[in-house]
Parts: sequence; C-alpha cells; structure tokens
Amino acid sequence: MPSSKVLFMREIAEEVLMKDVLSKDMKTQITERFFDVARKYGIKQGTKTEIGRSCNTFEWTMLKTLFLKKIEGELEFYGFLGGAPKDLLVYEEEDTKET
Repeated sequence: MPSSKVLFMREIAEEVLMKDVLSKDMKTQITERFFDVARKYGIKQGTKTEIGRSCNTFEWTMLKTLFLKKIEGELEFYGFLGGAPKDLLVYEEEDTKET
C-alpha cells in the first residue's frame, strides 16, 4: 500500500467500525437462526447456581464460535474472494506517488 494511504487508516477504521454493515432484519435473522439451533439441540447459555446462574456453558461457547466462523467464512468466500471490482484490483503507478 502506498505510504500516503497509511495516513488515512484512522479515518478508514472509523468508517468501517462506526457504521452498521448488516441490516436490522439480517441481524435478527442470524440471531434467530442461532437460537433455533440452540433450541433444537437443547443448548442453554448458563447453568443454575446458588446465587443465580453461570453464563456461557461450553456448549453455548462452541455453538457461538462455530456459528461466527461459519458466517465469517461465508462472507469471505462470497463477498471478498469472489473478486474485487476491476478498479480495486491493483494500485496503478499514479496511485503510488507520494502526495
């Protein structure tokens, strides 16, 4: 990456992190799918204790991890590995000149 682009990484990070990527409907759909799988297999988030409950059982943590990895994998495969638009493939010589 040209060094001049490094100067904008803070702005780029804010652009990515401060805006929602998924719509509310998609977030709801993903969450409900997770809960459907948990219900199907009887997986609970916590266990009862004398003072309430403990959170994040082994099964819940494993399900969550598998679920997040699946979503990440699908996004990478279908979204990013499918190929960038032609204008984003490589820096041209004029892009790499210091400004």
